[in-house]
Amino acid sequence: MDSNIALIKGIHAGIILGRELKNRKLQKGKFTLSINEFPQTIATITKGKRRINAALSLKIEQALGLEVVFFVDVASI
Repeated sequence: MDSNIALIKGIHAGIILGRELKNRKLQKGKFTLSINEFPQTIATITKGKRRINAALSLKIEQALGLEVVFFVDVASI
């Protein structure tokens, strides 16, 4: 796990989320609605203009099966 964090250190969590959605061929809008969030929220996050809060990171973890650590302010680790 530490090696994974080293690979993504300094990259905005929204960029990682955007890549993950793209790799899974998930549309941002449909994914956002499936986790009961506003589409604008994910759009600004994946553009790197907004951070992911703890509640949203838990929703993403449950929906995608990823660890929360990937979405909690990775740039500050």
